[in-house]
Amino acid sequence: AEGEYFISEKKKGPFYGDTGPWLGNSWMQFSYPNRFDAWEGYKRGAVTLNECNSIVNCDKNKQPTLSYTDLGGRVGLHGWNGDWVGDGTQNLTWGCMSMHNEEIDNLYEKIALGTRLMILP
Repeated sequence: AEGEYFISEKKKGPFYGDTGPWLGNSWMQFSYPNRFDAWEGYKRGAVTLNECNSIVNCDKNKQPTLSYTDLGGRVGLHGWNGDWVGDGTQNLTWGCMSMHNEEIDNLYEKIALGTRLMILP
């Protein structure tokens, strides 16, 4: 996802479930898909008009958007279960941005819900 988003959810671990432990200590979801993603997805047939309108309205009102459509979702910043090799050879996420637990915990304390962020190529 590239574009302008906002922090729509913040949670501290521990996390549970199949992928829970891999989130590390902290999770900050951002508002993907946003209204622009929704309209592009609607044009491509990836979401219905109702899903598109729901995403648009939630995005305009700074609420979490639908995360389980063909556009995907539940994308954010999170820690990691343990440590990793710093050479970039590991694929640690499914579209998220992963940070060392100490770094994400520090950032978590400094970023409020609704904080705007830009994802650039």
